[in-house]
This record gives sequence, C-alpha cells and structure tokens, in this order.
Amino acid sequence: MEAYKIEILDMRRRGISKQEIALTLRVNSKKVASALKEWGDPFPLPASQRVEAARDEIIAARRRGETREQIAKRYGCGTDTLAKKYREWGEAHPCGSRFDKDEMQRLRNAGLTCREIAKRLGCAEATVFAYTWVRPPSEEKEEKLVHAPVKGYEPGKRYGDYVFLELVNGVRTLYKFRHKCGWTETFIEPQLKEARI
Repeated sequence: MEAYKIEILDMRRRGISKQEIALTLRVNSKKVASALKEWGDPFPLPASQRVEAARDEIIAARRRGETREQIAKRYGCGTDTLAKKYREWGEAHPCGSRFDKDEMQRLRNAGLTCREIAKRLGCAEATVFAYTWVRPPSEEKEEKLVHAPVKGYEPGKRYGDYVFLELVNGVRTLYKFRHKCGWTETFIEPQLKEARI
C-alpha cells in the first residue's frame, strides 16, 4: 500500500470514497481503510456527518433553488442522504408543493416542451410530464364486464354463449354445457370462472 500512499491520500482529500479508491487502484477496500487509519485519513467524516457540518450552507443553497443533485455533488454525498437530512431539519417540502403546477400547465399550453419547462423551473422532466399530461380520449380505459358469479345452474337456461345441460358427479363435479354453435363442453368449477359463463 505504501506505493499508492500519495495517490490514496490525494483521492481522499478530493472526497473520493474508500470503495472507489480500491476499485481505481484494484486493491482490497479493507486494506485501503487500514492504511488510511494508519496514515491519518485526510477526509475521515462519513457523508452524513459532512452534510450535518455544512447544514446552514446546504439549506441556503436549497432555498436559492439549487437541485439536490448539484448540492450532493458539491458535498460528496448521495441525494438520499440529503433527502434524509432535509426531513430531519424540517426542510422537506410536502409532496408536490415545491413546484407551481399552474405555471407548469400555463407554460405547457404555451407550447414549451417538458425539458424546457423543467430547466426553467429547476425540476425533472418527469415531474413536468406527470403534472401536465392529460390522457387523450382514445386512451380512456374501457370498462371491463364483470360477470356476477352464478351459484347454481338451471338445466336448459342460457348463460352467455352456453346453455347448461347437466351436472355430472364424479371425482370432480363437471358442468356440462352446449355452445351456441352446437358442440358440448364440460367444465370443472375453476374453469367456469376462467370461461366467464
């Protein structure tokens, strides 16, 4: 590890994790950790502690409108860590309240694309799409026919495309039907549900 000492310490000063250093140098991450412990880690704080130490600056950046990704990159942490800290600090927005949905719709109606609106409002394209997309009438969901279960079948009575003939008792009870086209068919109880008779 001594051969990599300068590189490891330099990478740690730049905020690179022990795992990333190990992958870059193709060495075991435990060896990197023990070497840093021996040499004195120039960047010893875990991400959550670094974020906690920079709390006021992060809150100020968030209120200025910087995205979570930008802040996370600056402080060398993940966006999930920031989201957790925002909740702890009482800085989390209620779901969807951060963005002006009416403004999004107005811009969308004016002909701007989701990408342009997202850039202007500092949010994700998917957010703009979710708030402004309207289902076209052709895509409206068709109502599915729900067949009420029939408790008993009467011989000679029509059920959909079938006429019930008789009940055949055996190892399993069989329901015998004649299709409107003329053939006879037998069903066990689970098959009746699938056939929607």
